[in-house]
This record gives sequence, structure tokens and C-alpha cells, in this order.
Amino acid sequence: MYGYYHTFAYGEIFDRCSAVDTAMLGENKITITHLVDHLRDYQGIKGLAYREGEGIAATFGERVEDLDSLPFPIRKATSYPGGEVNIFGSRGCYNDCIFCYIDPYYGPTRGCVKWRGCSPKNIIAEIDTIIAQTDHRYFYFTDPNFYGPGKVSRDRVLKLAALFKERPITFGIEARANDIDEETTAALAEAGLKDILVGL
Repeated sequence: MYGYYHTFAYGEIFDRCSAVDTAMLGENKITITHLVDHLRDYQGIKGLAYREGEGIAATFGERVEDLDSLPFPIRKATSYPGGEVNIFGSRGCYNDCIFCYIDPYYGPTRGCVKWRGCSPKNIIAEIDTIIAQTDHRYFYFTDPNFYGPGKVSRDRVLKLAALFKERPITFGIEARANDIDEETTAALAEAGLKDILVGL
């Protein structure tokens, strides 16, 4: 099993469901490649929780720092619920809100860049691939924080807005309230922004 709930509640899941033998904890892109190679001997793989004797062994998965190095997802007809294309442009969040599961999901972040973004070039390449393969034109960025921290990230958003504007798409994002300002919102709206989900 994998995902947010399993990362936090693997002990309860193991206790209640004996059929579950492993849970991937946190980011799992690297973990799953190791797991596929060692399905029968997965003990010791970083990023897994599993039963070990009377207890549970558990470590968080390794983070992918260069998101541009990841291949684009393999999509099929059922990958577009309601005609919506879900797409990742970043991972994590730069803040430490105590009510939010995003930071704990990625594990200890001391000494790490907590928010990581794909380059505008990479995001546009994925969008162009989808445009060439399907009729779907609404893209929903499932990033917990589309913007990212500081001026560099704001410049990245403006660059993305300029690239989106050149394409026949609309899109939605998720963002922190403090990141939304007049300049970037106007640029994104002009480029096709239709929805912003804001956590309160």
C-alpha cells in the first residue's frame, strides 16, 4: 500500500489487516523501483514499513530532487476523470503548518529543500505531449503549492503563465493564500486559469 494515509497509519493498518505486508512511506518513486526488483526479499529497502518479528521496521522513502529527471506518467483513456488532466509541477511545500500532512508525508526535511519544482520547459513538454495525444484541454495541477517560495518561484510562475498563454488550454492550481497576488494571478488568469484551491 502507499499514499498519505498509509504513511501515517501503517501501524494501525497492519494491526487490523493481516493481508497487508508492506506500506510505502512518503515519496515512493525510488522505493517502488527497488521493491519491484526485490519483491520476495524487500526487508531493508528504504521507504518501506513492514512487520519484523513482534515489531515494525519503517523508514521514509528517498526524495527525487531533480523532478525533471522523472519520465512523464503513462496515461490511458481512464486517466482523465471527467476530461480533466491531472499533472504534477512540483512536490512539497515550503511552510510548516501544523494542520497539514504535506511536510510530514515527505519525511524529515532538515537540510533539504522542502519545495521542489519541475522546470517550465519540462511542464510544457508534458502538456504538449498530452495535447498531441488527446482532445483534453483542462489541466489540474495537483501540487500542494503551485507557487513555491520567493522571487525565483514567482518568476517561474510568470514564465509558466507566458507559456500556457500560447496554448489552447485552461487549468486549475492549489496555492497558499499568502502567495496569491495581483501580478501573478492576472498573468495566470490571462493564460487560462479557471480554479484556485486555497487551504484555510
